[in-house]
Amino acid sequence: MLVTACSLCYKIDMAGIILLLMVLLYFYGYVQVPGITVPNPILFTIHGQTVSLAAFLIFFAILWTISVLPPVLRIIGMILLVAWTLTELGFVVIAGLSNFIALAIIVALFVLLFR
Repeated sequence: MLVTACSLCYKIDMAGIILLLMVLLYFYGYVQVPGITVPNPILFTIHGQTVSLAAFLIFFAILWTISVLPPVLRIIGMILLVAWTLTELGFVVIAGLSNFIALAIIVALFVLLFR
């Protein structure tokens, strides 16, 4: 019982760290604040779509998030990751879908943390 309680505390702490990281990366990649310039270099181009450093970091943060989620939510997270990747690369063109998916993952972490 002690091992499960310890691993649960570890996962809750990790979810908090990931939540903070996801919020910071979201604002870094998608919100432009006048007067503050943060470099967001383009790493490479696939299918005519540029992949920036912020999108790349958000991808790895989502992977990290999936590892912390419970098994049922992990499957949903994988589906959201695939959908987010397809929208970022331009294969699925629905305006604002990648922003919606990133916000949905942030909200899911918030709910996981404060349930």
